Amino acid sequence: MKKTFFLPLTVCILFLLFTPACSNPASSGTSPANPGETPISPGEDDDSGSGGGEDGEKAKILSVSAGGSHTFILMDDGTLWASGANGSGQLGLPNTASANSITQVPDISNVKAVYASNDQTLAIKTNGTLWVAGSNDQGQLGMGATRTVTVFTQVPGVSGVKAVYPGWTHTLIVTNDGTFYGTGRNAEGQLGLANTTNKTTFVPVPIIESEVKGVYVGADHTLVLKNNNTLWAVGRNDYGQLGLGYTGNQTSFIQVPFDGSSIKAVYAAGHHTLILKNNETLVAAGANFYGQIGLGDTTNNQTSFTSVPEGYNIKDVYTGYGHTMILKNNGTLWATGVDTNGKLGMGSACDIFTFTQVPINGSDIKAVYPGFTHTLLLKDDGTLCATGSNSSGQLGFVNEENETSKYTFTEVPL
Repeated sequence: MKKTFFLPLTVCILFLLFTPACSNPASSGTSPANPGETPISPGEDDDSGSGGGEDGEKAKILSVSAGGSHTFILMDDGTLWASGANGSGQLGLPNTASANSITQVPDISNVKAVYASNDQTLAIKTNGTLWVAGSNDQGQLGMGATRTVTVFTQVPGVSGVKAVYPGWTHTLIVTNDGTFYGTGRNAEGQLGLANTTNKTTFVPVPIIESEVKGVYVGADHTLVLKNNNTLWAVGRNDYGQLGLGYTGNQTSFIQVPFDGSSIKAVYAAGHHTLILKNNETLVAAGANFYGQIGLGDTTNNQTSFTSVPEGYNIKDVYTGYGHTMILKNNGTLWATGVDTNGKLGMGSACDIFTFTQVPINGSDIKAVYPGFTHTLLLKDDGTLCATGSNSSGQLGFVNEENETSKYTFTEVPL
């Protein structure tokens, strides 16, 4: 598996003043997203008649998903819109050129949910079928082979899909009858099949839905919270991300020594895992080489779940590959971890090793969507803001000023 490593930042580019939270970009631009293709704003009418709501009402954002270097937006009319890297066909466009502004994805409609991962994207339609595009080198798309899929294609033999849980190069799904299936990379045991053999089609995973309260998938590891308040984990554990108290990969689900009755939510990230407890405090385990679990350093990986400074009065948690963000009950947004290209929205490109408040009003934040190189947030009024790398257009800005990054959350033109 190809791995991406961040280089240590030796120079911090600090702004004298932070730009206003969710300010309009200096230039919205109108240049085509792809050669010969003019982007249509979500909700505008086009020749196909798609994109508009009832009686011409503009469609609204239903959900957002941030992948490696690409972004997907699902509108409430069932259409998909995307921008960013497309070298593996992960945008599902007619070519593999990057899209530097939000562009409608053709030939797919009636979408219920979308999941952007590393260099691949998965979508569930309202009829329960699963459609995929992008990288498939480990079999993560479940197509029966490892060839790249450059336009959205239905996965054969899969129906009644209820939810998708994408990892970096493996994928879990659950169907309406309660059966869990997995496909893709399994070298670290992340599919929970008691072996390390990759799969190119979805095969049953020994999880019983009636016993399951939640499933949480990181880059190469998987956790399951059962209704009896026990937490189980499988897969990569070289940084202690399974919270077992020791390192070493697990190929079968093993119970985590943690009081599951205290768990409100679990968040599996790149190589770290966080638990939000019922008392609104946060604990973490796993990799901390970027400061992503917020302990104030980059040296102490944690093999057991450890209390996090500033991890209190938390409303929600959002995890990226090497960074973590928390929204507190008082409406403030906090971040820690790698800040390559400004993806923490702090106004700089400096890594942060403990949770630090982001200069934005979080009282109207609906959700935050961290990717590998960038972060997006959706406000209650439907405004979408983004920060971080825009080298492939993943922020959705028409890049007339040749900006490769945004360092504070800036409104995305829709």
